[in-house]
Amino acid sequence: MGYKETALRGLLHIIQEYVPVLVAAGVTVAEAEHWLRWAFIDRLARDEQRQGRIPNASHLELVTGIKRRYIHEILDAPPNIDSKAEPHPQINQILTAWHTHPLYSTAEYPRSLLIDESSDEKGFRDLVRSCTDVSPPLMLREFMRIGVIEKLPNRRVRPLMRTYPHARFTSDAIQEVGFRGRDLLSTLVAHVLKEKPHHAHAYTNVQTFQLAPESAPIVRKRLEELSADFADKAHQLLHTRKWAYREGQPGPPVWMSWTCYCAERPVTELSEFR
Repeated sequence: MGYKETALRGLLHIIQEYVPVLVAAGVTVAEAEHWLRWAFIDRLARDEQRQGRIPNASHLELVTGIKRRYIHEILDAPPNIDSKAEPHPQINQILTAWHTHPLYSTAEYPRSLLIDESSDEKGFRDLVRSCTDVSPPLMLREFMRIGVIEKLPNRRVRPLMRTYPHARFTSDAIQEVGFRGRDLLSTLVAHVLKEKPHHAHAYTNVQTFQLAPESAPIVRKRLEELSADFADKAHQLLHTRKWAYREGQPGPPVWMSWTCYCAERPVTELSEFR
């Protein structure tokens, strides 16, 4: 496998783990692609600036394949995020109609709707078709997957909520994933490339490919205990007053973090990375 293919596979594995967060937040593929382009240009431009050079659009086009007119737009301003944009608009449009339209709701409650076609009353298929061009069976499966409707015994369904649920993730949790993921990835990249990074990193890795499945819970528990013990010592070191920043010292204070993590997979799944 060539270097380029290996790098792209690495990107694939990283993004795949973040897909559930993006989907839950209503981020579309087009929006993610837009941010990926911006990430390319922003990172390379900052690297140029750190070396005392002015970012050159022609050079950035050469190494990224992004047209210069888009590079100038990216350098001028970060991607625009419409904070008022509604995530999952099709799903929420259907749920809103179900709760408010007189054909699908009473004055107080949404009606239970027939899943199948009926000439006697408006059903779930009619509701979906009135709001979107997505097929009703596909929308039914999606509604069941995310848990916004309940199937009743008489081939009917009823909604359980008014909007797409976001309870799985909080903004603080997603932000934590972003910060910790960035720091971990930058540490790994600095270690693998064996280059002096812009910010200092420390990296140590221990692994085995021969752990018996029945031993995994025992070893995992022991590693958790070791991590907790080390984290306590790291906390004491990081918060020793001897190292604390004092007003008047040259330069800004330094943020430092130590994170321990344990990852495990069946050895057969590791072939996906090669």
